[in-house]
Amino acid sequence: MSNRVITTLVCLVLAGCSAGGSSGGAASCVARIRFAGSYYSGHIATVPPDRLREPLVGAVLPACNDTSGSDEHDQSISIRRLDGIDPADAVSSGDSASVFVRDGSDLSLLPSWLGFTGQTPRHS
Repeated sequence: MSNRVITTLVCLVLAGCSAGGSSGGAASCVARIRFAGSYYSGHIATVPPDRLREPLVGAVLPACNDTSGSDEHDQSISIRRLDGIDPADAVSSGDSASVFVRDGSDLSLLPSWLGFTGQTPRHS
């Protein structure tokens, strides 16, 4: 699967699955990635395109196998460095629709231009 397709899927998961559903399994896994040995939690944000920097490699969207019969697998995803932010603290999903913040990082120390909406996306 190409990185463009995976990035698109991640964006759809982050934007749409937080609503869940009443038929089948509702989305219940928090959107998280594993990168450089740490876990990062997803946050819906509006990142100005000129704040996106070079692509980074090695990010994985862990499988969400919390419903009966699910057999998902970890997926590699595209992420990008953010202007002036150490990737050890936060990265972009690659298209400016979401930001992944390393677990334990203080959100209040990140720049306001990240445009956090206060929503935490989920994926199924």
